[in-house]
Amino acid sequence: MGKPCVDLFCPYSLLIAGGILKDFTSNAAVNKKERVFTSSIRALKIKNENQLHILYSMNAILCSSVFSYYILNLGVSSGIEREESEDAEIERVWYFDIPNILLKAREIEKHEAQKYDLMKNMIKGLSVKEQCNDIVLPQLKLNLEEKALLDYANDIVIPVQMRHENHEKHFQPLKLNDATLTDYANLFIEHFKSSFVSVGKKFVVEIWHTEQIIGMFFKVIPKSEYKKSIIWLNKQNDESGILQKIAALGATEITDKLFIQKDIRGFEKDSFYIFKPNEKRLWHKAIGYLDLYEILDAILKAGKNKK
Repeated sequence: MGKPCVDLFCPYSLLIAGGILKDFTSNAAVNKKERVFTSSIRALKIKNENQLHILYSMNAILCSSVFSYYILNLGVSSGIEREESEDAEIERVWYFDIPNILLKAREIEKHEAQKYDLMKNMIKGLSVKEQCNDIVLPQLKLNLEEKALLDYANDIVIPVQMRHENHEKHFQPLKLNDATLTDYANLFIEHFKSSFVSVGKKFVVEIWHTEQIIGMFFKVIPKSEYKKSIIWLNKQNDESGILQKIAALGATEITDKLFIQKDIRGFEKDSFYIFKPNEKRLWHKAIGYLDLYEILDAILKAGKNKK
């Protein structure tokens, strides 16, 4: 007769490694067998199989982009040297019960090919992180801004910080008419477009493009002159255009704002503008929200000063 299983090593439990993976997801999996593990593994136990949905819901959250975003911003050691998650950090994660989680988990496990480590599993070309996102993110009902922040953290900040393969692409220049620039400009258009209808004017964005620098001019024009909301201008060989505009700010302003702060912004009579280096990461939608709020704050402050 075999020895009785020590409670800690008996099913059912959620096993969570102390270290986190390179994409900042937790290295966690649900254990349904008798299994021995070292002290570097945390074990969260349940009393019976009827509570398995709790473990699977927690597992999905820990292996999703939500945890990556959380540990990037609040983790004390993430991205420093050896990526670790502290007990208190795991405890503070917002856990919630996910509907039909057992059915969804079984669909993943069918393709596990008897591998214990679910983090190595791939289904239909999707990583486990992507599969967990499909399960977790719909429950959060994120708005567009929150989705942009989550995307920026997981697709740009973490890969750049951890030097993932092909992370250099985020520093590459955007082409003329690139959708990233369109998305950025549309944030401003959506916010301001209704503000000038009553006075017969339109809000448009003029994009000056070069391989090195991109400038956006946000203008209010008469309705009679309106043709489209976004105007693209190739300024690569226009020596009297984008460079002259930037040079007018002075060498010190260019050095401090463009190469340290990564942007130059200002206001004119019926417009405002933003210049940045032509790097994909600097024109992400999440940065667009930040820039929009800073512009709105500057407008409000200017209005107060006039009173």
